Amino acid sequence: MSASRNVYVNAWGGADNFTILSMTDDGTISFLETTYTYADGIYTFTGLSPDGFSFKSLVSFTLNDDPWAVFSAIPTEGTAPLPVQFYDYSGGHPASWFWDFGDGNTYVEQNPVHTYTAVGEYDVSLTITNVVDEDTTEEVGYITVTNPMTVDFTATPVTGYAPLTVTFTDETTESPSAWLWEFGDGDTSVEQNPVHTYECAGVYSVSLTATNVYGSKTAEKERFVTVSYPNDGGNSDDSTPFVKQTPTPTPTPTPVLTTAIPTPESTVTTPSTPAVANPNEFTGTARLPVGPDGATQRPVTIWADDTSGYLTIDAGVTARDASGILQENISIVAVPVTTIPSPGTIGLIEHSRALYAYACTPEGVSFTPAITLTFSLSEEEWDAYGDEAQAAWFNSTSGEWEVLAGVADAGNRTITIQIDHFSTYALFAEVVPEVALPTDTAGIPAGSSGSSSLWLWGLLIVALVAVGGLLISRRQNK
Repeated sequence: MSASRNVYVNAWGGADNFTILSMTDDGTISFLETTYTYADGIYTFTGLSPDGFSFKSLVSFTLNDDPWAVFSAIPTEGTAPLPVQFYDYSGGHPASWFWDFGDGNTYVEQNPVHTYTAVGEYDVSLTITNVVDEDTTEEVGYITVTNPMTVDFTATPVTGYAPLTVTFTDETTESPSAWLWEFGDGDTSVEQNPVHTYECAGVYSVSLTATNVYGSKTAEKERFVTVSYPNDGGNSDDSTPFVKQTPTPTPTPTPVLTTAIPTPESTVTTPSTPAVANPNEFTGTARLPVGPDGATQRPVTIWADDTSGYLTIDAGVTARDASGILQENISIVAVPVTTIPSPGTIGLIEHSRALYAYACTPEGVSFTPAITLTFSLSEEEWDAYGDEAQAAWFNSTSGEWEVLAGVADAGNRTITIQIDHFSTYALFAEVVPEVALPTDTAGIPAGSSGSSSLWLWGLLIVALVAVGGLLISRRQNK
């Protein structure tokens, strides 16, 4: 006769691994066909007994499956020292574990925590065994440990005339123990805070490689130091012009413009450094005061080295290069007007000549929103050209100058334009072409060159007498 037996248990470890055994009076043991149900957090196991009532027992068992190794870890990357929690998710009821963390250390616990103390990429493997076999799995380059050091530096001054002595200051974190500076002119230094003199004019990129217990990292700042030759008359691309004293202009913010590829050159005027009391006012090069979001936290004014032009960057502006990387260091340098491409006719100006030209760097940097560039004219220049002067930027792709709308301020004698990218910018004015005196001696007898000169002087005297007579006549009429 068949019978059933219900047993109530908490089936931790998996309900499928339980069965009911039956033992008869003569000691015979048999496995009963066992089913189960689950309700209210309780498993109920039922075994069908073909021999009726006898001794019954609920037992658990482990299947002899082949093992398969699986694991994960959190985190898998970070700065040294890096503690990592490993988790075993292997199948086949493993009885032992062997971890190889790839840095020479091993472990035999199921879910270990291991700390990586050296920078590098590490392969991790796990080998498990059960009563049937063993299995190994490996993850290549699974853990990445980086140097926590942040390499950075500042310098002062970053613009001036050759020879220019610059003091560099290391601002590296995480206890650097060695330094290698490359100043961009072929010279190097291993001091932490070196002083270096630039002998020649040019624009120099500077890099610092710092080393700590975890290894080395490098920071490079392109076009970081600008050195000019004073008073070279505009014959050198590296020259810095003579500076004329101009009243301090009132910057005019408000962004808008286009995008272009710059073409730097270099300017002309008389050296004189404008008084700079405001820490938000710089000459030549400035490091923008950016916040965590990459936007400027306060307004900044950057004067060109000739003090006749300046950039104004408002708070909330972001600067990015062509790859979208945020930029903090920007420069404005006057370039000789004789070295820039001639525009010929530009806008309403038929016979143009450049009054000022500026290379704004780094090349390819764009601004959101736009910033302003202001040209400051002398009193004589304003009287001669005033608000008829025309601003433009050089598009190196098309090889043409493109006109920009400017705002003229007669009170400050300034013309301000909005720019959303860095290029070469210039201010042009109309120049009336000179009319040469006649040199044709046709009709004058040979051998009478002296008399021809007297003849020309005679014409001039007659013209002057006629003009004088006309003026006297007008006054008498009045």
